[in-house]
Amino acid sequence: MKKNLFVLSVLFLVMYSAASAQQAVTVVEFIPFTVEGMSAEEGMMIEDIVRDHIKKVKNIMLVFPGVDEILPRSHIDYVFAGKIYNDDDEFTLHIDVLDSRTQKRNTWKQTYRSSSDMALKAPAINYLSFFGAAAAKEDGTPETIEPEKLLGRWRGGGGIEQVFFFPGGIGRAYFSRGAGMEFAWRIEDKKVIIEQKSKNDPRYYQAPPAAAAVLTELAEPKHWELSLYDSGQTLRGSVTETIADYDGTNEVRLLYDTVGKAEWKKLGR
Repeated sequence: MKKNLFVLSVLFLVMYSAASAQQAVTVVEFIPFTVEGMSAEEGMMIEDIVRDHIKKVKNIMLVFPGVDEILPRSHIDYVFAGKIYNDDDEFTLHIDVLDSRTQKRNTWKQTYRSSSDMALKAPAINYLSFFGAAAAKEDGTPETIEPEKLLGRWRGGGGIEQVFFFPGGIGRAYFSRGAGMEFAWRIEDKKVIIEQKSKNDPRYYQAPPAAAAVLTELAEPKHWELSLYDSGQTLRGSVTETIADYDGTNEVRLLYDTVGKAEWKKLGR
């Protein structure tokens, strides 16, 4: 048995060394979830979903305590731990990520209506955002946002042709397929928070008609968090929205709270 464990450990080190030689690998130690107020089977299923999606992130290597301890602790970049608990008939997924080098802790949590709702939406979490070393290059220091810097016309992305910021925290976006969207905006620190206020329209979504129809009925409002760069000429950050996983069959699977990149360019006043 010891001989087999030694062989497996050597193989793991060989695989780790080969991966490191090809590209920069971020090593994440994945701690088993703690589960309260949910069955062990349901908790294990959600833990499996989260783990499998982290595995899909490019340049991330997962290791597990008690299994991969042959790897020196100094090689571990992040420690990832999760907790699931039930409070007032709502289920919360709490994720805690520790940067092993800086000891900085990144905490995230989201509440869901049920365990099945959590299982459905867990694949849409932006896991890459938890691991700074694995993320794309930073944009630099965001600029201070004054309302006057936002007012006027911008070119959007993700199917948005033009965006107008008006005084009083209101605005309007025009989509390439002809739809208009009313939104509210506010400034928090060095970010502008933009929230959809119009009812959903099938023309908001870059999806086949069948999927767009389901999104129109069930999608949550779009939400942007953008920072200002390039001397006030670029808004860049993230959009949180509902997207459809649709393969042309009768089944449309919605992925809530999907986080994607967003960038808008200033066109003028």
